[in-house]
Amino acid sequence: MILALFLIIYWETHYERYPQATVAAKARTHSATGQNRVGNMKKIALAFDVVVGTIFNLIDLLIFEFLLHRTARVIVPLVSFGKIEVEDIHAVPTGFNWLGLKRRDDGRYVLNSTMSMLAAAIFWLLCLVVYFAFTRDF
Repeated sequence: MILALFLIIYWETHYERYPQATVAAKARTHSATGQNRVGNMKKIALAFDVVVGTIFNLIDLLIFEFLLHRTARVIVPLVSFGKIEVEDIHAVPTGFNWLGLKRRDDGRYVLNSTMSMLAAAIFWLLCLVVYFAFTRDF
């Protein structure tokens, strides 16, 4: 995947989109004003934006989707003494109330995946606060 991104960057920075129609016009303009460097910089910026966006999407997937959801699947049943379970990570959320809870037939509750990630984020923030409280002697 990274190789494909670098190929996109190389293609966008080294090849023109419509070279046949505007060769003579661009030759006059580029030589007089230096527009060729500006056009290449725009292409490099666009390619850089694609690469950075892909990296942030991967970080989002790893941190929010995986780490927080897995933390919630452990923490939420422990805190609720087994009365609340967390739904699967990519399940279609239907029938949940505004708190992200849905009652099952056996009387237990299911917590929505999005709300479970919020619960895990709160858990990690509390862990951070406790860490700083004990290490900084507040």
